[in-house]
Amino acid sequence: MGFLRAGGWGAPRPETRFLPEVLPKPSLRAWPSSVVPDGSSVTLRCGTPTRDVSFALRKGARVWEMVQSPDSTEGQAEFHLPDVKSSHAGEYTCEYHRRGNPHVSARPSDALLLLVTGYLRQPSLQAHRRGPVTEGQEVTLQCQRPAAELGPVMFALLKAGSAAPVQVRAPAGRETDFSLRNLSAGDSGNYSCVYYQARAPFRASQASPRLEIRVAASLPSITSDYTTGNHIRLALATVIMVIAGAFLLETWCRQRHVRGESECGAKCRQDTLDDLSMFFHKDALRTTSQAALKITYLIQMVIGSLVNVILFFHSISPVLIGQSQRPTDMIHTHMAVANLLVLLSPGIPHTMAAFIPRNPLSSLGCKFVYYLRRVAHSTTLCSTCILSTYQSLTLTPRRAEWVMLRGRAPKVIGPSCCTCWMLSFLMYIPVPLKLTGPQNMHNYTDTKGTWFCSSSPTEIGMSYLWSISDAMFISVMVWSSGSMVLLLLRHRQRVQYIHTPTGHHRCPPETRAVHTILMLVVTFITFYFLNSVVSFYIAAFFDIRLWLIQTSNVLGSCFPTISPFLLLLRDPRTPRFCS
Repeated sequence: MGFLRAGGWGAPRPETRFLPEVLPKPSLRAWPSSVVPDGSSVTLRCGTPTRDVSFALRKGARVWEMVQSPDSTEGQAEFHLPDVKSSHAGEYTCEYHRRGNPHVSARPSDALLLLVTGYLRQPSLQAHRRGPVTEGQEVTLQCQRPAAELGPVMFALLKAGSAAPVQVRAPAGRETDFSLRNLSAGDSGNYSCVYYQARAPFRASQASPRLEIRVAASLPSITSDYTTGNHIRLALATVIMVIAGAFLLETWCRQRHVRGESECGAKCRQDTLDDLSMFFHKDALRTTSQAALKITYLIQMVIGSLVNVILFFHSISPVLIGQSQRPTDMIHTHMAVANLLVLLSPGIPHTMAAFIPRNPLSSLGCKFVYYLRRVAHSTTLCSTCILSTYQSLTLTPRRAEWVMLRGRAPKVIGPSCCTCWMLSFLMYIPVPLKLTGPQNMHNYTDTKGTWFCSSSPTEIGMSYLWSISDAMFISVMVWSSGSMVLLLLRHRQRVQYIHTPTGHHRCPPETRAVHTILMLVVTFITFYFLNSVVSFYIAAFFDIRLWLIQTSNVLGSCFPTISPFLLLLRDPRTPRFCS
């Protein structure tokens, strides 16, 4: 990464030799776009696979030199143009040379045309077709300029969020047509157009009002059978059914074993059934509030599992159709798996305990269920922290100290998520070592030690250490989310021209992202705090009652149930069934 030399534009370099066979040609891009309004800021980024080089930005014969940082190893540089005016418009190229040989340079990059809008009258943009658009179809957009504008001009079609024009065409009279062929879901968005002078000084018009295009998935892509996606769905459904079947089989075997005990006799069995009836009579099934907790937990487990399965396949769908997976999709995949484990690991045995007269979990069952739940809960927290931190990095200002970290962030998403799983598995090893099953198998009137897995004082003490770990993740998540909200609000103010008012009154992407972040963070912190209060009360006073356990389970499962809804509903790629 380089830094600009004070003084800005300089004179041309003397006698530079180009060695294209040795030094590859660099690339030049503009951020946030190569078409910007008057008074905004633009960053021109020059990049090359060659390292340890110095860069120069050219506009015609004028050169903007770069001073290389002594410890820089990345082959890219950024040229910041604050408060651009019409004088900044024009064709730019960049070049570079090795630090030890300034007179041997690579070939200049392809020319980048920077346009500063707002100096000519606003054109209009309209579509030749109406109604919904499906994948594979074609849409033609017509851009028309006012009649008073004279001279040779060019038209450019823009898409909100794109760094370069989608298409550039010469006009036929006062208008031109842009054809968007073989549309896909990625082509959905807000489009506008500008026209500009074909020669210097390259004055450009105001951007036209936005025109929104929504591309819906075609029917064959939805109903096609025997695909890789269907096989994965069947495999995941099989795993879920196997887990449920294992608990049902374990229940049947234990009940059969109890009925077959000869030493108990008929009277013992009758006493056991009487005690069991007394237990359920005192329990939640005959109490409206506790019955509501049980039904809520059952509905929560079923709906939460289904929506997390949908989030999982929604996140891996690019891989199934041969496209690259976004870094956020990779995080969503890990979150969906962890959420499923949080819901299903205690959900099936607890639901059976609430609605089916059965014996409690064995000691081995307690160890497995609660170890899996704690690991999944920790992974969910860690994945949410990674998601918030990554999105914060993608929105950081384009300063030198952030470029290298931001460029490497997508490459470490996968290893970071895997590290979350590994750390969780290692951190919660004491759970199966210190956890035991119910202490009294027949005294169902005693709420302590019956039906519930109990922990030793050592495990309870370690829970405070685990709380410190959770607090660290939450602190990072809140800090990164807060920073992201501020950056998005500032970015929206700088690019307000992109989101001109339209008849649809839709929120701009930045506002939707802010809302999603706030909802995720507030939801997680709220339910985590409430669940922590209940769990602390149970651990501190050893008050193990059924309704307290169920309340803790419901609160602990709220975020894994709600978060996939938020991620799916706020994702612009999610199909909308209303216009």
